Amino acid sequence: MDRAEFWSIIASSQVETATERAERIARCHASIAVNPCMEEAARLQDLQRARLRTALSALPADEVAAFSQHFDDVHADAFRWDIHGAASILMVGASDDVFTYFVSWLIAQGRTIYDAVLRDPEALASYATPTEEVMGFEAIGYVAMDVLATQHGRDPDDAAQWRDPVRELGGEPLRSSELPKRFPKLHAYVAEWERRAPHEVRSVRETMRAMQADIDRLIRPR
Repeated sequence: MDRAEFWSIIASSQVETATERAERIARCHASIAVNPCMEEAARLQDLQRARLRTALSALPADEVAAFSQHFDDVHADAFRWDIHGAASILMVGASDDVFTYFVSWLIAQGRTIYDAVLRDPEALASYATPTEEVMGFEAIGYVAMDVLATQHGRDPDDAAQWRDPVRELGGEPLRSSELPKRFPKLHAYVAEWERRAPHEVRSVRETMRAMQADIDRLIRPR
């Protein structure tokens, strides 16, 4: 399996067309109702995970392991400080686990969106909404491991992403205070969305932002 075949399998698992995805994201951008967006994203993720499992179940074990290796490789390519910073604007910080699941979400969006965000992380404003729940897709990273174990009796460690679970961010570190200047369009988009959001949503995000600033002062480089 080559990289193009990997992306073809990801594309075949997707439930929405590009137009349908764009229309859904536009509705969420315009809406201040967070829960319906989260619920719809969760429904689509469940469907995509099931479709990916069906596709991988039809492959021999070595091809499933190769898919897993490609997933791990493109995940590593996106594990960068600038992408972490852009995701942190949307989600008000991103722990190691949260960012790992965010990158899995990014891969699940397909090659076009993945490549666009790697070229310019501010492209996220066109493809995502400011909620951690919408942009995390933990389960998609487990599909190859599950197929290898249940369909082929292989050790789950044959799934590449489980061989080296600790991953360092690449590129130059960024502090949260630097993000608005680094990603002005994304920052403006989130600020406008928060302005229209319900008071309880704004309050939670403001608290999270203050906590993130405290963490930065303790562990982030100056």
